[in-house]
Amino acid sequence: MNNLPGLGILKSKHGPPKIFVFFAVGIFVFLSGLAWLIYVNAIIPAEEQNHLSFSSVIYNTNLSGEIDRLYWVIILIMVIAIAILLAAVSFTIGKTYYLYDKGIVIENSGQLKTILFEDIDDLGLFSSGNSFNPNNIAFRNRREGQWEIMTARNRHIFKAIDLISSYHKVLFTAKVFKELKKGNRIVFNYISDPDLNEITANGEHFAKSANSFLNLPQKEILVYRHHLIIDELSLRIADISHFFIDDERISLYNKDNKIAFTTSLMGFFSSESFITVLHRLIRMSREL
Repeated sequence: MNNLPGLGILKSKHGPPKIFVFFAVGIFVFLSGLAWLIYVNAIIPAEEQNHLSFSSVIYNTNLSGEIDRLYWVIILIMVIAIAILLAAVSFTIGKTYYLYDKGIVIENSGQLKTILFEDIDDLGLFSSGNSFNPNNIAFRNRREGQWEIMTARNRHIFKAIDLISSYHKVLFTAKVFKELKKGNRIVFNYISDPDLNEITANGEHFAKSANSFLNLPQKEILVYRHHLIIDELSLRIADISHFFIDDERISLYNKDNKIAFTTSLMGFFSSESFITVLHRLIRMSREL
């Protein structure tokens, strides 16, 4: 899959990590071997024999207690080892994403799905765990409506976020201005601060899960050639003096230097594209 017609050269591959499985297998093999030594009497309690004997080599031991108790201990440890192994295997189950020059191939249980970068309409970045930087990315084509989510579990997630975001910023911005020139509108979505605070921890920018983030109600910003409609607010582009980004928030100022609209960038879908579009629209309005 290094080179696919219509998609170009493979840039990177992002799947669930395998290291936990290797670690769990190591524990499982060790405890299985320990149980086998007990089964073949290579390990005997101190009341029967005060040494460990294996392959004619004798080592002093400090084992004590009845053999039945030792069996139960090993059985308990084996149950724990199996649980760790199953948990590690389940952790590696998930979609694998192949990023190419022109799109993404998603592999899920042997099934392949392709989405072109130019077809991505909405893109969301958010944080989970203890990361202050976005370590999850969600994207979708509105016609299909289904979100694809790459989480912090995927290997090299930051590389994937940078690549997808950079492509989307260029391609979606071009799509926006193409539609605006036709007299059409473009919709950007965002999550209001009160709704966003419901899934964050102690007011910090940590989402509990991807689904909790994406299932929140989304509000719309309608972008036209000469004005914006945000909820019930109609704001002419010419009346926007500037916008300011600080502390992961974007604020739009009117000519009286008062905030006309502000929201968190964490809950703003396709925020980089919106910033680019707004900057160009403001500049164009001043050139008229």
